[in-house]
Amino acid sequence: MENDIKIKLNELIEKFLTAKSIEGLADYTIYCYKKRLERFNNLFEDLPDSIEEIEDFLSNRKWSQYNRETYWRLLKNFYNFLQARGYVDHNIIKSVPRPKIPQTKARSFTKNEIQLIFDFMENDTDYDMQSKILLWVLMDTGIRISEALSITESSFDGYGFVTVNGKVGDRILPISQDCENAVREYLPWRWKARGMGSVVIRKLLAEIGITGNRASAHTVRHTFCREYEGDLQILVDIMGWTSPRMLKVYRPYNIKRAKIDHEKNRFSKDFRFNAI
Repeated sequence: MENDIKIKLNELIEKFLTAKSIEGLADYTIYCYKKRLERFNNLFEDLPDSIEEIEDFLSNRKWSQYNRETYWRLLKNFYNFLQARGYVDHNIIKSVPRPKIPQTKARSFTKNEIQLIFDFMENDTDYDMQSKILLWVLMDTGIRISEALSITESSFDGYGFVTVNGKVGDRILPISQDCENAVREYLPWRWKARGMGSVVIRKLLAEIGITGNRASAHTVRHTFCREYEGDLQILVDIMGWTSPRMLKVYRPYNIKRAKIDHEKNRFSKDFRFNAI
């Protein structure tokens, strides 16, 4: 550490979280960072400076490989920040092997299940309409449940785009006119927290007959990604991805092209739902 100044780990964590907040990361992302780094701080009072200490932390037997890989990425981000600010001379996480996670097929809905969902939303007039519209906006846009719940009347620009608050701040993406009209008719949402919205979607899917791990808002997002047949770069931007692993070549996000591509390729256009 530069100038032999010893700063407690909890102070370094606060500096990191403050910087990430200023950078524009979503409140929920900052919250997740904080909870995970608090667990790190519970084990270490001072910043670990050996590979063995990091590996000991990551070896928690209660964790899945997914958890270990998530913590590894966060710690790499944290130590990169510390190195850039001069708090450490090198990032020891670069010497810690990245935990391998099993290659699994992303869960998604079949064509028949998609049809079942739209048939239910169209024909079951007794079920809560706002819940159905929340599911519709997920299917129409591919956004995360937290992003859907960030939508307010002022989120729409009147030209077929909606601004949502995502993991790395605000972004603009296309939305079909029918879906926009329905959302605006039934705003504001009754649910504020991501967990509450997830429960709403899970209950609605269960009512349709879709249960288990696949009955989730994230499965809708996976389905949108799988079914999208347009420009893959446009898809990357619509999904709000930032990792270069998502696509080999990045190009600037053209929102006019995104709107045309979205209207042509969103799978929801093949189904009917007269909400208003």
